[in-house]
Amino acid sequence: MRKKRIFSVLGKPSVREVTRFVETARSFASHIMICHGKITANGKGLLGLISLFIGVEKGDRLILTAAGPDADRALEELVHLFQWVHYDL
Repeated sequence: MRKKRIFSVLGKPSVREVTRFVETARSFASHIMICHGKITANGKGLLGLISLFIGVEKGDRLILTAAGPDADRALEELVHLFQWVHYDL
């Protein structure tokens, strides 16, 4: 099963927040991805996510996708880690 959430960035996350996201994403069997424009990063890879967030500005839209047997649960838990976004969908 594949699920996604679209949101707008209110501010950049700290390295600590990104690290917490990666640790949580790794606890799920689902494949987790974050997209910003033409850039897509593996949600379970710290360096890829840090690189993605370097180019993110306030108001940019991101897409969080989870695909796998626990996709619903993964998205539900991961979106609660984002305190710096506004959810569009």
